[in-house]
Amino acid sequence: MITRGSTLSRIAAAIKAANPCVKVYGVALAKTERRSYFARTALTYGFTAALLVFLAVVVGSIVLAMFWPLIKIIDSGIGDGNSRSLDN
Repeated sequence: MITRGSTLSRIAAAIKAANPCVKVYGVALAKTERRSYFARTALTYGFTAALLVFLAVVVGSIVLAMFWPLIKIIDSGIGDGNSRSLDN
């Protein structure tokens, strides 16, 4: 018997306790379960976006740190044949 105000998880637990061999499938969310689901979903999407931005900054700074010396060497003109030797 389903009473007013019960959540589906409590109802499923009661059915499972009374009949252990019965499989219980839930297809709808009660009001409180919907609220918590959407709150978790919003929090997860916000955390995912923040993590993506953080990782982009970290990876971008690593790539910049790796290629910055190479760009400086290319811009200084070393190796183009017209520049003076490093020994002088």
